[in-house]
Amino acid sequence: MYFKTVLVSSVLLFAGVASGIICAGDPQEDSGKSEDDMFFLRKRNGVINPRYRWRNGQICYTISPAFNQTQVELIKSTVATGFTGTCIKWVECQSCCNGDYVYITNDHKGCSSSSTGRAGVGRQLLNLAKECLYKGTMLHEMLHVVGFKHQHSSPERDDYVTIKIENVMDGFEIQFGKYTPDYLSSFGQPYDYCSIMHYHETAFSKNGKPTIVPKLPTTCKLGAASELSPIDKLKVNAMYKCGL
Repeated sequence: MYFKTVLVSSVLLFAGVASGIICAGDPQEDSGKSEDDMFFLRKRNGVINPRYRWRNGQICYTISPAFNQTQVELIKSTVATGFTGTCIKWVECQSCCNGDYVYITNDHKGCSSSSTGRAGVGRQLLNLAKECLYKGTMLHEMLHVVGFKHQHSSPERDDYVTIKIENVMDGFEIQFGKYTPDYLSSFGQPYDYCSIMHYHETAFSKNGKPTIVPKLPTTCKLGAASELSPIDKLKVNAMYKCGL
C-alpha cells in the first residue's frame, strides 16, 4: 500500500484520503466523508504511474440530468476554460479512452472524486453537490480527476507550512497525512502556496484558529484559488508530456 503513518507537529497522524477543497461555504468540511484528495511524500503531488493518465490528455465526461440548466452551463464553462494553458481536454461523451469516462453527479453531499486520475473501470464519479458549484471548488476536484493530490500534504510541506494539529477537529487529523514517495511526483516544480490543490489556513479548525500556517512570505491566500496556478499548469503539462 502507498499509505504510511507520519509524525506531524509531534502528533501521529494516519495517511488516508480526503474530500474536496474548502471554499465558498466549506463544502469539504460539510461533506463528512473521506475521499480521493490524497496524501503524499517528498515534493510530490502527482500520480507517477502512467496507467492513471487519460489517453492524449482527453477526459470524457457526462453530466447527470439531476443538474438544472444553469448548473450544467456552469460545469461546461468550467471544463471548457479551466484548463487553458494545458493539454487537458474535457469532452462530453462516453466513448473515448476505451470506454472510461467521468460521470458528474450531485447524488451525494459534498465534493468528491471517486478516483485520482483515470480509474480504468468505465464510469468513475465526480460528485458536485450544490455547495460545490464554484469554479475553484470544481477545478480542485477536476484536478484530482486529472491525477493530482493535495499540495499541503506533500512531504516537504514541513519546510513551508506548520500544521497546528492542536487546532484540528477531533477525528479529522487524517486530512493532514502523507503518501509514500514512490507513488507521487512534483515533476520538478517547487512547493506552491498558490496551488488550487492547497487547503486554506483554517481547514478543519475546531476553534477558528489556523491549522496551516505558511513559514515563508506568500502573496497568495491559501486555499483561495479560483484558477489553476502557473505551477499547477506546469505540473499538468509535465505529467501529460505536452508537446513532447
